[in-house]
Amino acid sequence: MSVDVERLVAEALRGGADEAVAVYTELRSMKVEAENGRPKSAESGVRSGVTLTVIVGKRVASASATAVAVEPERLAASAVSAARAAGENPHWSGLPDPSPVPQVQVYDPEAAALGPEELSQLLRGMLGEAVEARVRVPMALVEAAETRVSLASSRGHSLEYRATSLSSFMAANAVEGGVVGSIAEDFYSTRRFKGFEEASTGLAARVSRWARESLNPEKVEPFEGWLILDWGALSYFLSAVADAYNGENVWMGSSRFAGKLGEEVAAQTLTVIDDGTLPWAPGTSPFDGEGTGRRRTAAVERGVLKSYIANTYYARLLGVEATGNSYGLLSVSPTNIVVEPGRGSPLEEAERAVYARYLTGDIRHEDGVVSVVVKQGVYLCCGDSRPVAEVSVSDDLYSMLGRIVSVGGEQGFRSGVYAPPIAISGVSFSPT
Repeated sequence: MSVDVERLVAEALRGGADEAVAVYTELRSMKVEAENGRPKSAESGVRSGVTLTVIVGKRVASASATAVAVEPERLAASAVSAARAAGENPHWSGLPDPSPVPQVQVYDPEAAALGPEELSQLLRGMLGEAVEARVRVPMALVEAAETRVSLASSRGHSLEYRATSLSSFMAANAVEGGVVGSIAEDFYSTRRFKGFEEASTGLAARVSRWARESLNPEKVEPFEGWLILDWGALSYFLSAVADAYNGENVWMGSSRFAGKLGEEVAAQTLTVIDDGTLPWAPGTSPFDGEGTGRRRTAAVERGVLKSYIANTYYARLLGVEATGNSYGLLSVSPTNIVVEPGRGSPLEEAERAVYARYLTGDIRHEDGVVSVVVKQGVYLCCGDSRPVAEVSVSDDLYSMLGRIVSVGGEQGFRSGVYAPPIAISGVSFSPT
């Protein structure tokens, strides 16, 4: 069931709103799961709902409903009533005007046509790649979804798109002679079917290998060396970096990047881009939560802070351009985080290092505190490599950005981050 978002906006204006935005979202999804190496369940469902945001004077409020329960007049009246009761936002300066919306690759008919049997076959293929006497697979899944989004505003926006998505996940550990290795896991997501099967079986083989390698890890004494972040660890690290150049956090005073546009904030080897137009990527869409067209924004270029990511509200406050990163009228979110490949080879260049596949703990953009534990790590020394027991790292995010000494030449992907391995020097490691 769809919702007439233009009617909702009209009802809000008729009810006393000065401005209004309505967004309808429908999600159809199917998922097959395995537990302990065996197929367990299959699920499918449809979720849909609408959010109406209204502005009365400088008072902003929202009301939401599921699609089946939408009564336009009542929802509009509820939103307007909430806005009149809300506190005034002295910084509010109006909705954005409509802007060009890019053509992006987000909908794949092949992905949309997949059914539970095809998903089950993909899952069985993943489990087949992980089969080995020593390897246990406590959880694996394959999921397909189709999303439809419609947006209308009192400024004249009338937009809609459909998108598909496919994802796979596996967690595994190894057992040998009574020794249980740590959990290895990996995740993959795309919007198209082409290449998905190969990527998913490759993921399963990789996780199985990591699980075997984690048996009998070596404990190391405290030392200082390079921290080499693999694709999984990078998704965690770079998400904190994205929080630092997020215009909402900059305006709120919770980022040390405030007031540093045009200044060097990282090593010259680092270029980080927010790209909401990347073909088939999970963070890609034609427009954001306020109807502004997505774009490619260089946040950090050769170590220099070039841009914040911002919606219209925070862009106006900061005196910069809106970058198509609206999560809502008053919030900002990254799309796809892309690190340009370098010419380095961190694994070959390191003399003494820990290669991290995962990180757990805290990386805070507010004060730069890094307090993490390296999971599924590999100790590199003197041309040799071997699994290492968990080690902890305490450092400063902003200092680490300046100590990046090598950026690899081959990009990988995890959770909306496209990046090659990155090496950071001068990191102190301690056994947990």
